[in-house]
Amino acid sequence: RPILILSVTSLSDRSPLSLREVERRMIKDEVEKTEGVASAMISGGLEREIQVNIDQDEIQTRKIPLLDVSKAVSNANLNYPAGTIKESFYEYLIRTLGEFEKVRDINEISISSGLTDEELYEAQTEKAKGAKGRISKDKRLIYLKDVAKVIDGIKERTSYSRYNGIENISISIQKQALGNTVRIINRVKKKLKELKNDIPKDINIAIVYDQSLFIKSAIGGVWDAAWQGGVIVFFILLYFLRNFWSSIIVTVTIPISILATFSLMFFSGLSVNMMSLGGLAFGVGSLVDAAIVVIENIFRHMQMGKSKKEAAIVGADEVSVAVAGSVLTTVVVFIPLIFVIGIIGQISKDFALTVTYSLMASWVAAVTLIPLLSSRGISLGTEVVVDDNADISKLDKSGMMVAARKMFSSLLERFLKYRGRYLFYTLIIFLASLSLFIFMDKELMPKVDQGQFIIKID
Repeated sequence: RPILILSVTSLSDRSPLSLREVERRMIKDEVEKTEGVASAMISGGLEREIQVNIDQDEIQTRKIPLLDVSKAVSNANLNYPAGTIKESFYEYLIRTLGEFEKVRDINEISISSGLTDEELYEAQTEKAKGAKGRISKDKRLIYLKDVAKVIDGIKERTSYSRYNGIENISISIQKQALGNTVRIINRVKKKLKELKNDIPKDINIAIVYDQSLFIKSAIGGVWDAAWQGGVIVFFILLYFLRNFWSSIIVTVTIPISILATFSLMFFSGLSVNMMSLGGLAFGVGSLVDAAIVVIENIFRHMQMGKSKKEAAIVGADEVSVAVAGSVLTTVVVFIPLIFVIGIIGQISKDFALTVTYSLMASWVAAVTLIPLLSSRGISLGTEVVVDDNADISKLDKSGMMVAARKMFSSLLERFLKYRGRYLFYTLIIFLASLSLFIFMDKELMPKVDQGQFIIKID
């Protein structure tokens, strides 16, 4: 599909033929010179065509093959290289101009009928000098105007183009295979601004379709999801930890991890596309997992009476291996997708790398940045000494949390008591869920809603 479609209209009574000619010479040719543009296709309008209508009776009477007429026209409308001229330090390339300059020149093309090449050349030379030819009546020189009629007409119309009910010329711009869509479109838009000073004032250029809008919208959606997710994470942490600074510290890891991910994507040669954005969106949801585990453990040690610095060191050191294991178990699922070959590998590579980069960045931030900020930012006010054997209700004033912990504790005790039975139940549920795969829709790529549609009518 084209990355950009332009509509060229005239604000005056300019004819479709004139509009297309101006568009071809002054807009299309210039747009195609833009870096990254592969081609620009024109549709709509009228195109000039010089038609040579052969009189069948004439060529049959004169016994002239139709192919001879066609070859005569082709051979008379060429530019031939004529060698070079060397002068001191310069070398000039010479060419012979043989293209038609006026329509009436086509009528004067000579068609050989019983003449040798030497006789034909002699006749043409004498005719050019105004002398009478020395050609016998049975070898008379025949011109194109004798057997055909040359018409300066319009090419048969094969496409119509209208924009908002007004006849226009459409330009569909294709990008090169490895070009960046957004960058190329920005270059084309810049070129169009420069062309406004050169094209006639009555020519109006409008952008009908712009693929970069969807890409920019998708990127904006990821950024919106990131900051909205950060705000929600902050309030959830504030509810559970009941500490303002610890919530702020965890929230700060989200933009830092995203910046690190974009840096790694840049050095890996990855572009911002639907697959990499999907991987980043997946990673954003997991960025705070490691940070929450680290900050909670540091927070617990501070409640036990340790200083900020000691709690940060001990708390981060205790869970560093567990956090690394948690992150790596997710990463190892996506790493093999990088080495898949074929079209599936091309599609999943960007996704897998982006997920891997975002998770690794969040892990590094959790074990380095979180302890540093915790040793300086978290303040409990009144220190609370926690006894591991104390009643849960004394440690948590929220009845909902107490109920949830009691339910989990009861379920855990029952599971550990009847391990075989509950593992069997889990296996049965797993196998039953696999049967749902049969009824799920299967396709190569997910459906993408770009907020537009195209209708084709036969």
